[in-house]
Amino acid sequence: MPEATLDATIARRALEGPGGDAPEAALGDIVKLAEKGEHRAAAERAAGLLRQGSTDVRVLVHFLFGLFDANGPASLPKTLSILRAALSERWGVVRPEERRPRIVDSSLSWLFRTLVVNIDFHEKTKSPAFTTWASLDAATVGGPALEASAALREAASRVIDGARCLAQLSELDVRIRSHFNRLPVRPAPAPAPAPVADEEAAPPASEPEPDEVDDDLPGAAEPPPRPRAAPDEPPPHGRVLEISPAMEFFLRKLEAFERLVERGDGLRAALVADDIQRTLDSFDPRLYLPRLLARHFRLLAAHADELAEHAEGAEGPRWKALAQLYQVDLDAFLAE
Repeated sequence: MPEATLDATIARRALEGPGGDAPEAALGDIVKLAEKGEHRAAAERAAGLLRQGSTDVRVLVHFLFGLFDANGPASLPKTLSILRAALSERWGVVRPEERRPRIVDSSLSWLFRTLVVNIDFHEKTKSPAFTTWASLDAATVGGPALEASAALREAASRVIDGARCLAQLSELDVRIRSHFNRLPVRPAPAPAPAPVADEEAAPPASEPEPDEVDDDLPGAAEPPPRPRAAPDEPPPHGRVLEISPAMEFFLRKLEAFERLVERGDGLRAALVADDIQRTLDSFDPRLYLPRLLARHFRLLAAHADELAEHAEGAEGPRWKALAQLYQVDLDAFLAE
């Protein structure tokens, strides 16, 4: 099926209808395709259901991720606007009706998390797609997407109590700000042609004094263009953590548990819950968040001897006092 079939109007038209459920078998096929990484095929299946009038949010999110896969970040403003409409004026047609807020929350969490992982992958590998994305700026993607995200956040807060998807939406906002919200670069003005020497020409007029500048001239009072952020500048809000393969697999287990509970498969849900609990009981951040700790261990190795000398006084009164301050007031501890 050609990529042209993945158009945002398909989702909009479905939400304008009376609403309809998705057959469980068809929904299962979509999920299986997505789990194999065949997101475009999953989106095309979802598009077929949306054309038939389905408004199941689990179908909608797979379609919207396929829209991103086909069109890149330029689709984000439309995607977030469609979700905002689904959670506000079209909330009544969103399916499934039973436990609707809970399932919508879970589905949106999956969508936002999958978008973030996909963006991070392309950024890390510097793929051809990401090279193309780097040319996008605030006017085409960043500004509209962040505005739509803010409206979606407000809509989700109204209809979903304690919406967990908002944390994932915040992570997506960080990527939008850092990757797709650059100011367009203004072209440098063309240099004025050098004057041609002419013995009979009148001498050039003297440059005006500062108070003689005509403020009505184009660009006379225009501020210099704002420089673009350096590529390694941290995003303005939040921290960006690289997800290790182990963490990605753990997140998939959490999603699997949610899906099994939602469809009432208690046996499989209990098995997954037991595995998740064992993982939590032995959780090692060095395995799941290695990039988060890499700088700490580099500093630790570089200053090991100096730190060992200070640690020898661990039983002294100053050490104990600082240890207690550290536990109760980190800011005061750092200000000491």
